[in-house]
Order: sequence, then C-alpha cells, then structure tokens
Amino acid sequence: MRNFSKHAVTVSTVLTAPVTAFAHPGGHTGFDAAGAFAHIVSSPFHLALLLVAVSVAGIGFARFVLPALIRNRRR
Repeated sequence: MRNFSKHAVTVSTVLTAPVTAFAHPGGHTGFDAAGAFAHIVSSPFHLALLLVAVSVAGIGFARFVLPALIRNRRR
C-alpha cells in the first residue's frame, strides 16, 4: 500500500501542476461561490477539465480503492 500512496502523490502532483498552455483569457479574481460556479459551468474548458478529473478519480477508485475494500471485508 505504501507504493500506491507514493505513486498517487506523484501522479496527483503532476496532474495538478499549473499549465499555462491551456489557459484561457479572463481572470479568476473576485468570484463569490455563485460566480465561480457560473464561470465553471459556462466555460467548455472548465467542463472538460472537470470531466477528466472526475473520470480519473472514478477510475482510480474503481481500480485501487474498491478492490482493497473488498479484500479487507473478506478477511
């Protein structure tokens, strides 16, 4: 399990690194919660990133966490 934790930290660090090549015009300052939600929902860039993030999290959960939970319950 330690190896998985080290791998997960490395992958999450690389995936969350700021990438300016995919930046779009417009600042992200001065948003309240409703403004931030409206901005994310109205922007195809943010929706695509959200879709990728949820997909990666779901795949990681299904491949690593669920099997570990099932193994531990059988013991």
